[in-house]
Amino acid sequence: MDRTRRRDAPRAVHAVTMTDHVTSTEALTRTAAVFASAADALDPALYALARPRMAHLLGVDDAWRPAERHDRRAHLPAWPTSELFDRADRAVLTMAEQFVLDVSEVDDEQRAMIRAAMGPDAPVLVNVLYAIDVELRLRAAYAQLFGIDPFERIDPGPLAPLPDALNLMTRDIARLDALDPLTTELVRLRGARIHNCRMCQALRHADALAAGGDEEMFARIDDHASGGFDERHELALALTDAVLMSPGEFPSGLASRLHEHFGDDELAEIVLDVERNARNKIAVANATDGDGVGEGLTVYATPGGGFELVSTGPGVSDPRGRF
Repeated sequence: MDRTRRRDAPRAVHAVTMTDHVTSTEALTRTAAVFASAADALDPALYALARPRMAHLLGVDDAWRPAERHDRRAHLPAWPTSELFDRADRAVLTMAEQFVLDVSEVDDEQRAMIRAAMGPDAPVLVNVLYAIDVELRLRAAYAQLFGIDPFERIDPGPLAPLPDALNLMTRDIARLDALDPLTTELVRLRGARIHNCRMCQALRHADALAAGGDEEMFARIDDHASGGFDERHELALALTDAVLMSPGEFPSGLASRLHEHFGDDELAEIVLDVERNARNKIAVANATDGDGVGEGLTVYATPGGGFELVSTGPGVSDPRGRF
């Protein structure tokens, strides 16, 4: 595993100001608030099962430990048959495993298991799984890129309802501006392909198109190592793959090469973008990622971190209200 020079951890931030510019530390504060809200939103016993199982499957070290009365980690390998796990436990662990391994393969039977086991609390679960997934991947990515735990000294502030915390996080990460728009769009589209989000694959950012992006370029994203991209674009896509496919151990030499071509703020933005974009996993897991998808591609913009349709008319894909 690559280890680069250790940097000082960011100072604690207690509030995020409303300006056009957002720093990566401010975005991390919003992200930490999501983690805190997620841990509060789910039955602690279920959270204490899902998180270590997801960490194990991702191959990452996780310092978080549940309260002793919820600690059944030693028995997790036997969860499908052990009497220590009830119907709700098994439904949650089934969804947690599929969410981590390949969210595009979540099926109607798994969704029905969650609804039957959790009733009105079922919609909360996928949001919580997303928050756990993001936290584990971000901590692992920062450890390998910067040698730090990005949340070690960040105060997430007061708890907010999880949907509100998610929306604030998504908006503020979209307001980061260290990275150029074409690289940002390539990273987004690669994540959309990996998660097979139908809506995300039907969108194109106006700024990326203005910066020279086109369909011929976007068609080469999945074969980016041999797709003729310049080194910065290829490395950004390689980092996207590493965060989404092998977060516990990046390919040898990748971190060093990234630091040769990107500044720290740019690298932080790529990783945060990857996880913001991965909110599409919620829609894919809930089978709502196809809602609103039209026949053609849709151009959009993100003023102030929001979402604005640029191309409108019959047949366009409209994700508003879907994510």
